[in-house]
Amino acid sequence: MAITFVGKAGVTGVGAGENLTIGTVPTGAIIMLSSANQGNASLSTLTVGGESAFLESTHSTGGTSADARCELWWYYSRAGGTNVVVSPTYSASTRHAYSYYIYQGSAATTPLEFTSSGTGTGASPQTATVTVAAGSASRLLFQAVAFVTTATGVGTITIAPGVGQTEEDEEDLPGTASLVAVSEESNDESGQGQTTMTAVGTDVGFSMNWATVGTAIMLPRTVKKVERSQTGFVFHQPRRVR
Repeated sequence: MAITFVGKAGVTGVGAGENLTIGTVPTGAIIMLSSANQGNASLSTLTVGGESAFLESTHSTGGTSADARCELWWYYSRAGGTNVVVSPTYSASTRHAYSYYIYQGSAATTPLEFTSSGTGTGASPQTATVTVAAGSASRLLFQAVAFVTTATGVGTITIAPGVGQTEEDEEDLPGTASLVAVSEESNDESGQGQTTMTAVGTDVGFSMNWATVGTAIMLPRTVKKVERSQTGFVFHQPRRVR
């Protein structure tokens, strides 16, 4: 059994957030939601089909209007559905980019492990780096990334995933003469051992702040059912714990 990528979509905007509609959500799918935004605003709520998603981690460079904030949320859909609305609400108007990513095959409860984060700043190109500790077998590693230019100017940030990683989506909000550029990207790869994930942001002639969150999506766990008999313990076939 493996965790498989099903689909994604993303959007950029300025304000308190825009809705996205998922045409079809399969039964038993986990939806990973990655947000990048400028400044001190954060996601105050995020719902999927009217139900609250779970905030896994938020990380930011902090302190200025060019702050880069990366947030990772998730939602497990037991029933699936069609035309499911993803609705984010930021705490204040902000330049932002966000995407949802659908995977099948994960655990339903506590589906993520060893979530970690990182930040940095410097001249283009910049490498956003996060290390996810060794963990369970057959898991899928996931990295969410936010880049924000430290100064206004016409240009667009582009992001490339590290070697062995697959970029699933990238959403880029270009900078203007009076506004900074903002970009969101997420990528994944398989790996049980400790893994350093990277994403390289480029906007020639600019410096950038970046923030990133890394985690691992786990398979359902298996346990052995044990019954006592007259001759001792009898171990039955493993069963999956969702």
